[in-house]
Amino acid sequence: NLLDFKFNPERQQYQYIKYRNPLQVQCMLLDAGFNLLDSFTTVNGVSHDIHDFQITPSGAIYLAGAKDTIINLSAYQFDGIQGSATTRAQGFVVQEFDANHQLLFQWNSNDHIHPGETYVGYGYNPAAFDYCHGNSIGEDTDGNLLISFRNLDAVYKIDRKTGVPIWQLGGKNSSFTFHNDAGFSGQHDARRLSNGNIALFDNANLSPTPRHSRAVEYRLDTVNWT
Repeated sequence: NLLDFKFNPERQQYQYIKYRNPLQVQCMLLDAGFNLLDSFTTVNGVSHDIHDFQITPSGAIYLAGAKDTIINLSAYQFDGIQGSATTRAQGFVVQEFDANHQLLFQWNSNDHIHPGETYVGYGYNPAAFDYCHGNSIGEDTDGNLLISFRNLDAVYKIDRKTGVPIWQLGGKNSSFTFHNDAGFSGQHDARRLSNGNIALFDNANLSPTPRHSRAVEYRLDTVNWT
């Protein structure tokens, strides 16, 4: 299967994710004539996640991955189901590489975001709890990361040095209030625009009926947090 095929205009290169099975996934890089330049995959026992593969203008290579952690969620209920003390939480992992395939940075949502932040509408499975479901990685203008988490209905800004969330847009504990909008849910493809705003695709999975998917752009005020 060929997934996430896209053109990188700054580098004049094509890229896509080549998927055979969960254990055979590669991120492929092609020149403008579709000749193979390189391929990348996750390391350190991190499984590959097929949602995103990004190369920044500076050459940073970001791969999406997944790594499970056993977490005690017996104090929580999800869709009326009592959480298990041995829940296998699926952490969303970001790995950054340089052009020589050297790992520069690794981040795992299980270290920084509690599964209780998920929304019950996305389901609970103690054997494989995909509580956050990361689906896009972006490098912000200050070098920190913007990550979209579908099952949290939130976009997080992550400190690239410490891994600690700086703020979150949307979700149960949003850093921002929305003055003229009801917010978004199940979103994809959160990106910082050249005008400083955040754009994303609002799938509206948990929005009130009638549900309408839409493209939306937000201007963030980090003084008044609106």
